[in-house]
Amino acid sequence: MDKGYPSVNKAKRLFIDYLGNSFLMWHEGVLEEYRSFGIGTAQESAWFEELKASFLSRLSQGDYSAMGDLWQMGAQDALPNILVVSPVGNSWTKLRFAEDLWRFTNMHTSHPAEPDVIRQACKKAIEIWQDLLHSATDIDVPNDVMKIAANGRTPHDYFRDRLNSNLNRASATGI
Repeated sequence: MDKGYPSVNKAKRLFIDYLGNSFLMWHEGVLEEYRSFGIGTAQESAWFEELKASFLSRLSQGDYSAMGDLWQMGAQDALPNILVVSPVGNSWTKLRFAEDLWRFTNMHTSHPAEPDVIRQACKKAIEIWQDLLHSATDIDVPNDVMKIAANGRTPHDYFRDRLNSNLNRASATGI
């Protein structure tokens, strides 16, 4: 098997393009190609950490879309770094940040966070939702969301309903 430089570059490109997620590679029909390069777990771990660091850097600069990428990677072990981020922006941005944070706490992954960190993340999401429920004034729900989900409600009502739904779901967990 050729483990030359071009093969490693191609394998790394696939790893990065599919966020190290073998399911995504399989789904897109490139998993067998990726496996044909014979990349070892040590190399995959190094690429995983490199990719995770890149997304955490973006997140620390206010690019909250990086949370979705970290989630796709199954990088729950990134939670300690995510917890130090305080979302800024309008209420919708903060709502989505807290929802993504909550989603991180419920993933099954080979890169898990410690249970205490997961509880801290749950509590932070709940705190953000509670704060928004009591103080949100700059509600700016994107038009595409309102077209799909509003069902005749005002943006304010939709936002409040979504917050309450999130808080009810969190309450059911006992946290």
